[in-house]
Amino acid sequence: MGLDNTIVFFNEQLEETKSESEKKALNRFVVVLKDLNKKDLSVDEIKSIEQQIANLGIQAKVNNKGSYVNRRLAEFERYLQQQFKFRPVNYHRSFGIILGLSFGIALGFSIGSLFEGLFALIVSLIFTTIIGGSIGHLLGTKKDLAYAKDNRLYENK
Repeated sequence: MGLDNTIVFFNEQLEETKSESEKKALNRFVVVLKDLNKKDLSVDEIKSIEQQIANLGIQAKVNNKGSYVNRRLAEFERYLQQQFKFRPVNYHRSFGIILGLSFGIALGFSIGSLFEGLFALIVSLIFTTIIGGSIGHLLGTKKDLAYAKDNRLYENK
């Protein structure tokens, strides 16, 4: 099943389904496939992606189609990340913010414990968390821009 055929299949499923969770899952898959369709991929890359889609077993009849499609989408996104180094939009920014906040909190406790009083601890936690989150945001955005420049980001929302 090719990319275009898969998009048509999912659009047909979207029209037939009444479940809101299933609609969200199918819509996310359609967005990813449409974004991949826009990329300048080689014939071998397209064949590899089509083979992976065929291996996912998307057309299987299951009871809870929404969670089934979500699991298949997660599996497909892992495949894209491993094979082609594709990442969702804002992937690195989100990861950078989380990492920056974690280091900021740890640094805040370290600095705050040097001073006496709860107020010093709170103030140091606030400032280091803000600084850590900001640095993580900047570094993540820089990495996302590098991926965008190489056309390795895809929309997934």
